Amino acid sequence: TDRILQSSTKITKDNDYQEIYQLAMIATNGDHILSDIIRKIYKETENPNIEFSPSKTSITSCEIIEGYRANITYLDSIFAENDIGICEIDNPLIIMFDHKIEKIHFDKIISKIIELGISTNRRVVVIAPHYDNLLLNHIKQTANIEFRSTGTSRTVYTRVGLFNNLQQLFYNDFCMLTGGMLIGENTLFDLENKEDDYFKYFISVREEGGNSEGGI
Repeated sequence: TDRILQSSTKITKDNDYQEIYQLAMIATNGDHILSDIIRKIYKETENPNIEFSPSKTSITSCEIIEGYRANITYLDSIFAENDIGICEIDNPLIIMFDHKIEKIHFDKIISKIIELGISTNRRVVVIAPHYDNLLLNHIKQTANIEFRSTGTSRTVYTRVGLFNNLQQLFYNDFCMLTGGMLIGENTLFDLENKEDDYFKYFISVREEGGNSEGGI
């Protein structure tokens, strides 16, 4: 590590990030426009996460976002509760999956979080890349019944696009930033003998240092 630090060149604003530009020129096979954009991003943000996506036009451009933007959509418009099409929730319980979820995930995990939300007067946000049809039908039926009787929903269901490794990394960052609970594919097996302790730990951590406000 010491050798690497001794031979490294520190990037500073004093040289207008020329080193970043030169490195970008090598990485982009001499693309001046793209290299200049990369230099601009580093200069204005200092420590960015850069995501590339194909343009729908012939123009190369960039957008600098302060904060985090996730590719998250509602499963149904019923969950958008105001005139601008978003749902604002104070101190939500956020449960996130990185895989396709089924009805068993509702029975074993989501329903337990909903119970915790009821006992602590907090709404639940569920985020997953895919839902199977049986679970989708269950969500639609219960959400419609609840909305007709109360005008709202205790649980908000959303879908997120996880199409590559970079989006997965951003998703993990989003979980940490919001105090969410990320559920992997093997979690169902881990819960067999310790459900109570697992969910009590989840709620205690979120009460001590979770995110106070969320909007989707």
